[in-house]
Amino acid sequence: MLDNNSPLSLSAQNSRPAFVANDAEHTCSKIYASAVSQVFHVKESSSTGKSMYTTVSMAAFAPGNEIKSPSINAYPNPSRGITKLSLKLPGNDNYKIRVSNTIGRVVYTQEVSNYESTAVDLDMRSLPSGIYFYSLLVNDKTVETKRLVLQK
Repeated sequence: MLDNNSPLSLSAQNSRPAFVANDAEHTCSKIYASAVSQVFHVKESSSTGKSMYTTVSMAAFAPGNEIKSPSINAYPNPSRGITKLSLKLPGNDNYKIRVSNTIGRVVYTQEVSNYESTAVDLDMRSLPSGIYFYSLLVNDKTVETKRLVLQK
């Protein structure tokens, strides 16, 4: 039980937050109220009348409006030489695939047309076994890089 001199203690058992609905309920300091819109204040009160305010961040997501971002995947991985790159390419951007070895030397580059989804066959049989990095570039900027293991 809280007495009048004890601080406000919150826990999952006694937490009952409520949005501040109007100016009459808004009892925090004028400095705090002027810094943050009171519409986004949540008030937590104890049975002793002590209150604590916090700011709430809100985000809304509309169902069915997912954000599409470009992606690239390789299979099989590890590869024995022939690898299929699976691409998801939303939008009307310029897409490019780049494959480089562990020291950063580019061993393969290909421009890709911007269909929603596509697949590219990658023939790496002429390259030595090792670890390679394949990247998806959008408008000449790297958006994703992954590792590919070549085993012969």
